[in-house]
Amino acid sequence: MSTDFNKYNFKKTDGVVFDLDGTLWDSAKQIAGAWNELLKTRPDIVREDITPEDLYSNMGLPMYDIAANLFPDEETGVRNALMDDMGIFENKYLEKTGGVLFDGIREVILAAAKKNPVFVVSNCQSGYIEAFIKAHRFEGVFTDYICWGDTGKCKGDNISFICKKHTLKYPVYIGDTDSDSKACRQAGVPFIFAAYGFGDTDSFDARVEKPADIAKLLGLSG
Repeated sequence: MSTDFNKYNFKKTDGVVFDLDGTLWDSAKQIAGAWNELLKTRPDIVREDITPEDLYSNMGLPMYDIAANLFPDEETGVRNALMDDMGIFENKYLEKTGGVLFDGIREVILAAAKKNPVFVVSNCQSGYIEAFIKAHRFEGVFTDYICWGDTGKCKGDNISFICKKHTLKYPVYIGDTDSDSKACRQAGVPFIFAAYGFGDTDSFDARVEKPADIAKLLGLSG
């Protein structure tokens, strides 16, 4: 889908909703390290070390879907319980280590927050967004956030919830995967594709090649 600025004026947005992985940061190396550390305590789970590449190929999926892909030989209850444990361990790990913020994204977030409320909607587990905020000192910046772990609902439903809760008339969502695009279509929210992230899609309302492009698109910089 080509960008149609006559259809949607992004500079008039009254709320910016961000995806997390692949849009704001890259935490794959840190998560893989955390999960492998926990797996050392579980000799009953047999698999090779988890790599960042394993995580990149699963970014954007709900946590139990990731568990099914990474541990296909385990029973559903076992792998889901394992994923719950890994999520708790990972959150504490990331609070200390942080991830890698995409170049320029901090400035974009802070500039956007000065103009409009900013939010995070992700398919992660509960506590993951909080770990991101704490590790990278974004306390008080985001108006609200929600995730699959909080509601058990899909991203489209959670985007809709945030928009309705905060009575946003002209929201935009920024994400990096085709599943993000589909979630936005479900929620009826314009989608800005972060092409610098982990995924790909041909369906978007605007495409940005780097975080600085977000600032230009939203009118946050000259």
